[in-house]
Amino acid sequence: MKDKSEIQSYLIESIERGVFCGCHVFIMDHGKSEYFIAGDKSVYPYKEINDSQTIYDLASLTKVIVTTPLILKLIEQNKLSLDQSVQSLLPLFQSPQVTIEHLLTHTSGLPADTALPMESHKPQILEAIYKLTPDLEPGKQIIYSDLGFILLGEIIETITKRSLAELSKEWLFLPMEMKETGYLPDPELRQRCAPTENSPVLKRVIRGEAHDRKCRMMQGVSGHAGLFSTIYDLSHYAMMLLDGGKYKDRTILEPKSVSLLYQNCTPNISGNRGIGFISSDPLRITPFHSKRAIMHTGFTGTSIMVDFDLELAVIVLSNRIHPTRDNSLILEWRNQFYEFLMK
Repeated sequence: MKDKSEIQSYLIESIERGVFCGCHVFIMDHGKSEYFIAGDKSVYPYKEINDSQTIYDLASLTKVIVTTPLILKLIEQNKLSLDQSVQSLLPLFQSPQVTIEHLLTHTSGLPADTALPMESHKPQILEAIYKLTPDLEPGKQIIYSDLGFILLGEIIETITKRSLAELSKEWLFLPMEMKETGYLPDPELRQRCAPTENSPVLKRVIRGEAHDRKCRMMQGVSGHAGLFSTIYDLSHYAMMLLDGGKYKDRTILEPKSVSLLYQNCTPNISGNRGIGFISSDPLRITPFHSKRAIMHTGFTGTSIMVDFDLELAVIVLSNRIHPTRDNSLILEWRNQFYEFLMK
């Protein structure tokens, strides 16, 4: 692993190249933790320096920080099974052959997205998804789909009769001491939130609310997006995974559940998918990763990588779509950064 000054210099050079205006990074290597802060929190309409208090819109990391562990906990409680049909839980869903595992591995055959009127809210969004039929036979191909995780969020709320916001706080965030993680940041926290896009549709900079359009339509709480957090809180989640599901003396996930995250659940399909995450089996995330590694990204410029064999975790939080989503440099940068760290 590179020393701290080399990593800080790499992040500053990345900012100068325009990958993002600023970032927070957490690295844990064989039990040793380091935190990095670089660049600006905002550059439009005015400049704000990044600091230790910045809160980020996690975007699709919501899928693996909230939805995936909650589903796994329900399975541990025998309230759900991976091979259970979605229709058995959501009777209005039109595809009886789609299972919970299909949704978690993005192999349901559902499309990535669907057209929705701007005035749609949660009932209309769910109704539109229920009516969809898979584009492909379930289990035959990976199509990364927000829609599947919206359904998983609804399944969690249906079984528990609790909101995702309440349940994730009680089952995940409080036990892991993630005190500044959750949906719908309080208005007084708005200035701490890193702004995202200067939206041409909304005609304003999005700040302190979910950037994801479908999530905003669902009043900011969904299984696919909407979570906000800090680098310090998310480091607790990574520590929990590397400790086999435990945070301090508290069991968050059973070891069997953690192992499902990195097992290749799509062996006969092009692409590596564990439960919720991209897995490193058989195709490595980079040549330097082990077989037991996982990764997930978020559209706003966030990512988490955990390598269980190398005892390594890397979290990057940025607002790379600020002020415009046209910046896609991070797509190549992520693996370049991993390789830089691991060579």
